[in-house]
Amino acid sequence: MPTTVMAPGELVMMDSTVLDAFVVLDDGVVERPELTIALDVATRSICAAVLRPKGTRRR
Repeated sequence: MPTTVMAPGELVMMDSTVLDAFVVLDDGVVERPELTIALDVATRSICAAVLRPKGTRRR
């Protein structure tokens, strides 16, 4: 059964993906960044976006 969303903020979806690019971190390590986005389903607007080194925590 599909979910019906009527108001902004009622349902927010989050998704993370590793980007197909390389970045040089502060310590000189070359790594692929991960982009995480929070998307409001009702308004289809981006609530937040975070670009970090791959993974949810640093080594």
